[in-house]
Formats: sequence, structure tokens, C-alpha cells
Amino acid sequence: MLSFFYSPIFISLVLSIAVSFIKLPQNNIIIGGLYRALSLISGANTFLVAMTIGVMLHFKDLSKVWWIVLLVVVIKLIIQPILSYSQSILFNFPELWHEIVVLEAAMPSAAMSAVFAKRYGCDAELTSILIFATFISSCITMIMMVILLN
Repeated sequence: MLSFFYSPIFISLVLSIAVSFIKLPQNNIIIGGLYRALSLISGANTFLVAMTIGVMLHFKDLSKVWWIVLLVVVIKLIIQPILSYSQSILFNFPELWHEIVVLEAAMPSAAMSAVFAKRYGCDAELTSILIFATFISSCITMIMMVILLN
């Protein structure tokens, strides 16, 4: 467990929390440019990571795990958004929050899951396949959820 506290993920988490308390001038040309550059990188990050994982996959292995992929896509991208929407209605969220809850629940699996799977000795190849499958499937299911639940 102690090795986690020396991992780049934990160090970046602590540093980002520390930097968030520093009030940097947004109108400064250097800091403003840095924020814009980081915003562009963060906007492209999910797509680039998913495509990288997809390129590294061996699609011959997909035939062995198609039923797991189908199960994960149905649970993660269809059932979870529907349950989240139901809970948002139960707790009387404002209308905008219903849409936010559905979009957040319909998001594909995080790419960091593959890193954690590899690091902690789980099946990283299967995790990569599932991440890629949920990313590709979410392009359809996210639109479907917004249309069905509005």
C-alpha cells in the first residue's frame, strides 16, 4: 500500500490540490496561455487515450470476450444512466441536473482503469478491451440516453 503514495498518480493528485489553493492571475498572458493550453490538452485527452488503447488491442481477442463486452456495455452505458436518472427524480433534482446525471453516468469507463489493472496484477488486456468498447459504444448510447430520458 505504501507504494501507492510514491506513484505518479498520487503525487499529481496532491500537487494539483495544492496548486488549486494558489490564486494565480488569470489575465496574465503566461498563466492565461498555460490555462488555455491545458484546457486543449484535457479536451483531447479522453479521445487520444481511447484511440491509443484501441490501436494497441488485438481484435482477435475480442471474439473470446464478446459476451463480457456486451454485458459491460449494457450495464455501464444503459442500465447505469437509467438508474441514475431515476434517482435524480427521486431526490427532486432540478431539470438541468437530470441531464448532467445522465451524461455523467453514460460516460465510458476511465482509461486509468487499464493502468491500475496492469499495476495491481489484474487482467489489463481485458480492461483495455472493455475501455475501448465502452468508448466506442458511448458515442451511440450517450445520444440515445439523452433522447430517451428527456
